[in-house]
Amino acid sequence: GVGYHVGLIIKPSDRVSLGIRYLSRQKVKIDNGTVKFSPVNTGIILAQGNPFGVPAGTPLDAVVASQFTAGNTLSDQDAKTALRMPEQVAFGIAVKPIDKFTFLFDVQLMHWTVFDTLVVDFALAPTETLPENFKNTTAWRFGGEYAVSPRTTLRGGLLLHNGAEPKGSVTPNLPEGDRTEFTLGFGTRIGSKLGLDLAFQYINQGDRRGRSVPFGQPDNGLFKFKAPLFGATLTYDF
Repeated sequence: GVGYHVGLIIKPSDRVSLGIRYLSRQKVKIDNGTVKFSPVNTGIILAQGNPFGVPAGTPLDAVVASQFTAGNTLSDQDAKTALRMPEQVAFGIAVKPIDKFTFLFDVQLMHWTVFDTLVVDFALAPTETLPENFKNTTAWRFGGEYAVSPRTTLRGGLLLHNGAEPKGSVTPNLPEGDRTEFTLGFGTRIGSKLGLDLAFQYINQGDRRGRSVPFGQPDNGLFKFKAPLFGATLTYDF
């Protein structure tokens, strides 16, 4: 996909910075997907007068088995789709009440309602339209950093984010939900040209009921997600 990203920072004083950024909506195409269908034994025995016109007592699995052979509807085949990626708008402020401490806050709005359906076009099988029904989300971020010395800085933060998927639309594709994230960071200069930054983030997402069955059927599963993340950055100034 192709998009653009613009931002602006205004400093009304030496201790206050205001910022805004915008990320455009994008459409990402997937034209070379590969689909593999696998039969699942149902154990169903067809009765007299069944819609397939086969004798009573015939297993349904035997009737549909030919559809999974090469060149038939449910054989391995190509597929294509397109994903709508939402535009984002974020507003932020940084305030430096004292020389050694900076407080940061921003709010980010994501227009997730553009992802209402996912249409998959198969080479042989009928087109599948998957309802997603995403809703807009808002993320609230709070952070601070304290300069322990001219060379070393400590950081911390909190992020609150609501889920884009409404009840009934939570699937393994993106089983996200309301979450709280905590961050810690450490940065220091090693000599005149080398810098080291370490970061830790813990994501605590609330449990959500979800489904692996067609849309409209009752949820049949529970998604749980918690994650510790670690990061390290080494910089060298030329």
